[in-house]
Amino acid sequence: MKAKSLVFAALAMVMAACVPTTDPKEEFVPEFKVSGVKDNTVSVGAGAKDVTVSVTSNLSWSVECAADWVTINPESYTAKEDKTSETVKVKVSVSANEVEEARETELVFGAEGVDPVKVTLRQAAKEHVYKTITVFDIDKFEPVSDYSVEAPAMGGSVSFTVQANGDWTVEAPEWAAVTPASFTYTDNDLADVTVSFEANLVETREGEIRFKGDFEADLVVPVSQAVVPTIGLTLGTVEPKSIGFTTNPSDEEFLYMVMCESKSYFDQFESDEELLAAEVEWLQDLASRNSMSLKDVVDKLAYYGSGEGVIEAWYDSDYVLYAYGITYEGEIITKLEKIAVHTPLYDFKFAGTAIWHDVAMGEMFGTGQRDLPCDVYTVEGLDGHYFFRSPYNYANLCGWFVNATPEEFFPEKDAYTKDVYIEIDCTDPSAVVYEMQEIGLNVNDEYGWMSVGSTYGQYNYTGTLENNVISFASGYLLVIFPDEVNDDGSVGGLYGIDLSRYGKFTITIDTDATESVYPKDPEGTGTTMAKAYSKPVVPVVANQFTRERISKRTILK
Repeated sequence: MKAKSLVFAALAMVMAACVPTTDPKEEFVPEFKVSGVKDNTVSVGAGAKDVTVSVTSNLSWSVECAADWVTINPESYTAKEDKTSETVKVKVSVSANEVEEARETELVFGAEGVDPVKVTLRQAAKEHVYKTITVFDIDKFEPVSDYSVEAPAMGGSVSFTVQANGDWTVEAPEWAAVTPASFTYTDNDLADVTVSFEANLVETREGEIRFKGDFEADLVVPVSQAVVPTIGLTLGTVEPKSIGFTTNPSDEEFLYMVMCESKSYFDQFESDEELLAAEVEWLQDLASRNSMSLKDVVDKLAYYGSGEGVIEAWYDSDYVLYAYGITYEGEIITKLEKIAVHTPLYDFKFAGTAIWHDVAMGEMFGTGQRDLPCDVYTVEGLDGHYFFRSPYNYANLCGWFVNATPEEFFPEKDAYTKDVYIEIDCTDPSAVVYEMQEIGLNVNDEYGWMSVGSTYGQYNYTGTLENNVISFASGYLLVIFPDEVNDDGSVGGLYGIDLSRYGKFTITIDTDATESVYPKDPEGTGTTMAKAYSKPVVPVVANQFTRERISKRTILK
């Protein structure tokens, strides 16, 4: 019995092994599961990110997303023939969020016959980057708040540094030119900016320079420009030896100079700016030579406020009266104001003739004593002043030299017929002043011979007047050599010669004479009867503007 039982047991086991494990009639159970997400939600930062999602299913499936910033791989799956489940890893690539707003979308996983699985995908906003722009102080290494520009009225430029971590462009008034007009941000956030201005001659103007870009706020630099002040220079009374003027400045506080120079001096300069530069150079040189500060020189010479003034001049001469504003530091703050002036010739009245008895000239040139005739004139209102039509005009000058005619000595057309008047002050008979004489005027702005009196101060021709005879005890002859180069690089030598060793020279006046001692001017020369003293021009050499100034300061009333 026992053996029979064992056989049946073995047979039962064989039969059991031949029975299939799955019942073909068993119902198919679909599987569709999305894993790797919590609560069907995926959250990522603003940067680009890859997220992996697992799909386990025995069905064919696909995944869709409407957002263009999401890429899915793979997007679909085909089920196996035996309908067994398989897990597939799906890579969800999220591109960087370039906007400062969060965004979200849905990933829809779907398969036939089952409900779709929806996964919410959220991406954070791009982090806000604060872009700023400011004026930056390089020296203090810190930003500047409330920066503004006060443009120079005379024009010029103002520079400052702008710091920005972004690109910018500039908007500015048409009267303010900004360089550069734009900036591209790289690893350098600093830009040197220059704003240029023309002189403002109209009215005070205000505006703003705006630096625009993707900043928290634009950089706005207020800009203003005052009007160039004016001196209001007008010509006053012009006398033969003085030029009057009045001033009415637009600002009563600023300093200004009023000057008068010969037209020949003024014409040396090609522009007003060149002349003004020479003025500043002259003031600086004046300060240096007198061991003074520029401020002290300007303080002594400059005017302020409205008023009247007078500048000494010489008759029958061309001048330019001019004015300009200046600071104590020598900065020019106005345009040049200028007026052409011609001083009149005195209304001469014939008063007789005279003979110049000149021993010195004859001794110097070996021609013996020169007795030179001339006419004498007086002027109403100038009692005691005598004006001598110079015996040392170009024609008579040639008489000092043996075998030299006027035409040979001065070949320039009409030069030898020109005259000067010599003024001698005889108001005090015991102290006659021989004010000024020039022996021959300049020809083509080149120096000739000159003898001078009290205008130069140290060269005084003084004498006495007795019985219509003026006697000079001594004096100087001032000789200028135009071609000599001095140690300081300037050109022109100035030498004084004491004439007293040659003996006296006198002037004998014949007040009873009724006719001129001069012959008529040569026909066709077109020369005038007389020519007043005209101050020679000092040439500009090696940018050195040097001259003897004829201006005398008169306190404004």
